[in-house]
Amino acid sequence: MKYILTTVLSLFVVQAFAQPPDTVWTRVFYGGNEAEAFSVQLTTDGGYVLAGWTRINSLPMAFILKTDSLGNLVWNWQDNPAETHVSGFYSARQTHDGGYIAFGGVVENQGERMKMYLRRFTSEGDTVWTRTWPDSGLSGAWEGGEVVQTNAGFAVTGIGIDGLVRLDSLGNVIWSRDLGGEVKSVVALPDGGFACSGTQNETGGVFLIRTDTAGDSLWFHYYGGGFDGHGNQLIRLADGGYAVCGYNSFIRTDSSGDVLWESQSSLFFGNLMAVAGTLDGGFLTAGCRGSADCNVFVAKYDSSGDTLWTKMWGGSLTDLAHAVQQVSDSCYVVAGRYGYAEPNPWIAAYLAKLRESTPSSSPLPSALPLQYSFSAFPNPFNPTANIAITLPHTSESRLTVYDITGREVCVIHEGVLGAGEHRFTFDGAGLPSGIYFARLESAGLVKTQKLLLLK
Repeated sequence: MKYILTTVLSLFVVQAFAQPPDTVWTRVFYGGNEAEAFSVQLTTDGGYVLAGWTRINSLPMAFILKTDSLGNLVWNWQDNPAETHVSGFYSARQTHDGGYIAFGGVVENQGERMKMYLRRFTSEGDTVWTRTWPDSGLSGAWEGGEVVQTNAGFAVTGIGIDGLVRLDSLGNVIWSRDLGGEVKSVVALPDGGFACSGTQNETGGVFLIRTDTAGDSLWFHYYGGGFDGHGNQLIRLADGGYAVCGYNSFIRTDSSGDVLWESQSSLFFGNLMAVAGTLDGGFLTAGCRGSADCNVFVAKYDSSGDTLWTKMWGGSLTDLAHAVQQVSDSCYVVAGRYGYAEPNPWIAAYLAKLRESTPSSSPLPSALPLQYSFSAFPNPFNPTANIAITLPHTSESRLTVYDITGREVCVIHEGVLGAGEHRFTFDGAGLPSGIYFARLESAGLVKTQKLLLLK
């Protein structure tokens, strides 16, 4: 089903620190029906994809929607397979071919049975295929969860699964692994393995686990009950380390999962639902603040976890953020739920864009490049090659390497890159001599660079 619906909403802002970002615009979706956005991602055309759930005619429905760069609705889809008791998407991502994948759960028989729910879409929002797993031995994603694309398919996890599920490109289960807790977030790693965060069943503390390509554990870290919450979101950083957020804390680790520092602040008083890296090496967190009717809470930190600014807004109901992402050098997007109680209850999913103010005393930025550049050196190489990328503007970018048969052998980078020059290293030590191709996808542009490995 497709419908076009959007509303512009001005939100009341409480400034908790000096120079928080300004709200550029806010868009709300499914206003009045009760709705909540759990996921947002910048797409290669500069727009956004959101996923969540809404209620239409008393029936809960999963939704995915696509917007342009200003948050205006381009298309949306919502449905409830077999009119189940609960249905929702908790994660949506743009796929390598420009389409989309959305993952969530459905609950049947008044909560007696849960199922995983995965749906593949074209770039225009048309369904390619749908997968649910009522009889696979998997209990399904009831609250939270995430989908990531891998070299040859997808991986999903969420509360109710208690682990990690590997899928082929058509959504069929290849294997599943019980990781001993409620797993809420997963990152696909360049070597084909995975990192997952969640909450240990017995103690309630946050854990981080690293697996190989078969989902078997390589190392496991339990950070204890002091790190309250569910390990709500995990991100991998440029140095190979990780950041994971919980109820009222987030931690920074090295590439082996050992803690470098922790940030547990009385600022939170709520639940941190999302964490994201920033282009300057810092961090963003988002969630809610308050013990009763929470407000949306967003904060930025430097690379050591010290608070730079915070921002809050909300209505008269429980308002929160489930997702946050930096989308340009000074701009961020936040998605979640917002509502008010009077005169009639009204709850909607929202997408807000924030912009940091640049102090007048700040030096002018150096001139930005006017076009893309993409090169590799030395070439031929043995065993490492340096890959240099220059971007004219900040955009979601993906850098991969393929062999001559078209098989993807390495994902070097996947995420937002700022305007300017970036350098990466491709290590071919474990590969045979031959021809390879580095492929850059950024803002709808695709560039390829031939590489020759000679040993």
